Amino acid sequence: MNRLHILIVDPERDVCELFARVLEAGNRCKCYLAMKEDEASALIGDIPFDLVFLDISIVVAGGFHLIKKVRRL
Repeated sequence: MNRLHILIVDPERDVCELFARVLEAGNRCKCYLAMKEDEASALIGDIPFDLVFLDISIVVAGGFHLIKKVRRL
């Protein structure tokens, strides 16, 4: 069985780690964490993600560039 690749983007590391811990508990997911838009953007270019959890504050601050990149890829 293939594991799902999930990107979690939130400016607070604790929030990212909490989500990752819960999602990875069943060993069906591999989570990647990013606290900034540029970190997330680099990961999106390298890894084909099945799901992206994105804090809305990053989207608003970044002018929706990250969402556009996710949709494009």
